[in-house]
Amino acid sequence: MNAILARSVHLMQKEFPWLSVHPTDNAHVPVQQLRTSLEGQDPAVIASAAEALVVNFADLLVALIGEHLTLRMFEEAWPDGFRTESRQERTE
Repeated sequence: MNAILARSVHLMQKEFPWLSVHPTDNAHVPVQQLRTSLEGQDPAVIASAAEALVVNFADLLVALIGEHLTLRMFEEAWPDGFRTESRQERTE
């Protein structure tokens, strides 16, 4: 998880050079590093960076474990935030 987060941030650094996360053995450190990088930034910039981070993170997961498993993980994490075709078909 930390390695994927760090790689996602690395891929964003051209657009958001102030972001910085380095993988560690401590599970909380990368999130704290990300939070520190975001402090003091304009809320619109934070929202843009957060969106890019989620997209990069998801793209890396898709490359590693496939689209189906990635979508399932995101749906479980945010059940009201994702509407895939299969989910819509189940509710109809």
